[in-house]
Amino acid sequence: MTESLFKHIGIVGAGAFGTALAQAAARAGRRVTLFARDQNQVSDINEQNENIKALKGCKLDPVIRATQDMTKLDGVQAVILALPMQATRSILDALAIALPKSIPVICTAKGIERSSLLFITELVADKLPGHAVA
Repeated sequence: MTESLFKHIGIVGAGAFGTALAQAAARAGRRVTLFARDQNQVSDINEQNENIKALKGCKLDPVIRATQDMTKLDGVQAVILALPMQATRSILDALAIALPKSIPVICTAKGIERSSLLFITELVADKLPGHAVA
């Protein structure tokens, strides 16, 4: 059996979908860093293993660590963007600074950005050059 390439996954977006993806990655044996803007969510996830705001009642694997500090994603081997399409652009500039080049970025949003008419993969490729985008 081959060893997994992606042992540490970063997930940007701690809503219900991002948190569920974090739980799925943790159950698959991955270390997970979950970025959230809300300090209360970060505290709840790290101290109670629960995202009370987004998935109340769902206990999370303790391997999931939440942060408000985008630079804490610097050790991840892949990033999953779990943000609404219209909120993605505002995060990408900070992510471009925090994320080393060549880290793959997996987009989960659907739709087209209203202001640019770009699909999510086009927007991410434009704002994060040097990263494989899926």
